[in-house]
Amino acid sequence: MKNILIFIAYFLLGIFLIFSFRQLTEAINFHELNSPLAQFSFSLDTPPSQSLQGEITSLFGEVEWQSRTATQPAKITKPRQVQQGEEVKTLDSGQLTIVFPNIAGIAVHPKTEIDIIQTLPTNILIGQNSGTADYKKLDNNSLSVRSQNLLIKINQGEIMISVDENKPYITANVITGSVTVAYNDMNFITKLIAVSSGESLLFRTDTKRATVF
Repeated sequence: MKNILIFIAYFLLGIFLIFSFRQLTEAINFHELNSPLAQFSFSLDTPPSQSLQGEITSLFGEVEWQSRTATQPAKITKPRQVQQGEEVKTLDSGQLTIVFPNIAGIAVHPKTEIDIIQTLPTNILIGQNSGTADYKKLDNNSLSVRSQNLLIKINQGEIMISVDENKPYITANVITGSVTVAYNDMNFITKLIAVSSGESLLFRTDTKRATVF
């Protein structure tokens, strides 16, 4: 008899615990459903608030600019500000100069396309997949250029990058200072190469090989 009473007591206690747990779970779920969700904001129109703005200080010939939200570039004829997410393009006779005050200067030659990928104060990244551009680093902030399969970190000084439109060649001429070049070879192994003032690097995009001369 005693064992039966103990069994009934544990049975009732189990039912009570299951019921209590179910009530608690429903209360938690109800609270979560009725609590306001965290708010996140993202805008294609506006770059991150901490990103830096540059300025096209001079331009000649045919120059095009494309905003963050545009699908087609528009011709421009006078200096203007540029920001993260925008693109500039020079046509056959076009030239322009972009300046990030006290940080970097970029001289863009004819038939060149420049993507302003990132302009955070600690890391400026420019994309160049065609033409020729001259980059000058003016302070200690990180300044890098991505050109197709090649990433070039400008440690200091000035460098000219050219992308051959007819051959699979990218050339980086270090005018002053030094750069560090990174790329993946055909076996997806990352290679790092240091190039110093007065030296040049030739990178073949078809074979993923680089030569310093």
